[in-house]
Amino acid sequence: MKSVTIGPDELRLIGLLKAGRGNAVSRHSLAILMGTSDRQVRKMIERVGAAGIIICNEQRGGGYYIAEDLDEIERQYRQKLNRMKSMYKRTLPLRRALKEAGRPVK
Repeated sequence: MKSVTIGPDELRLIGLLKAGRGNAVSRHSLAILMGTSDRQVRKMIERVGAAGIIICNEQRGGGYYIAEDLDEIERQYRQKLNRMKSMYKRTLPLRRALKEAGRPVK
């Protein structure tokens, strides 16, 4: 597996995040604080996560935060797992159509 390097921007992002769900910061606010775009903040959050640092977020737009306890990590895990299952179900008709058309599908 390729290792991901955390740069100064990602370290600054981590420093802006607080512990606990009640201290969540919106991605929009993070973009303003960092002087960058929402898209760049999203990419930084992905890099930080790929490096193994757990940043939680609330699905309903509550923002991003560092987990305070295992309950918050478990909630994040279940949220992401449910999102993956939902996405997988939505890809099944696409897969079926490609296979029926003779296209190779993994």
